[in-house]
Amino acid sequence: MVRLEYSRMKPSYSISQRWARKTLEIMISYFPKKQSIPTIGRFQQHAYYSLSLALVDDPTIHRLNRQFRHKDAVTDVLSIEGEIEFLAGNQNEEIDLGEVIISYPQTQRQAKEHGVSTRHEFEKLFIHGFLHALGFDHIKDSDARRMMPLEEYMKDVLDAHRPLFPTKKVVQ
Repeated sequence: MVRLEYSRMKPSYSISQRWARKTLEIMISYFPKKQSIPTIGRFQQHAYYSLSLALVDDPTIHRLNRQFRHKDAVTDVLSIEGEIEFLAGNQNEEIDLGEVIISYPQTQRQAKEHGVSTRHEFEKLFIHGFLHALGFDHIKDSDARRMMPLEEYMKDVLDAHRPLFPTKKVVQ
């Protein structure tokens, strides 16, 4: 079971909680089982996972970026690693995967720049933030060589499942 704590600052942020939860369920279900994860070692199947997802405005993500990363600028996505501690053999323990914070206005700007839908850009950022919450990074080339293929793999998995959760066309 996946529990998604979802918040959005404004009702006009048009990513639905149902869609975000289904996306997270698919990412967890299809995560490569043999992949070593920086925060937890091997990804293990557990009965319960939780992740917080927040859609925020530019001033909020700017403040958080300055507070946590000491960067005085708007960014698209921030992640906070969860408090992941596995109890030996306890698959009923809820695993807190962390928090993903996405700037919805920045997502819209990047979608326009890349010529894609806001939902497509959001999905890319959600995958990226999910991997950061698990402890993956891309600052060093060696880390990027581990993270970037996983991003592509997760995108391909979600693309393959797109018929399972069709989207309404949203006029932007």
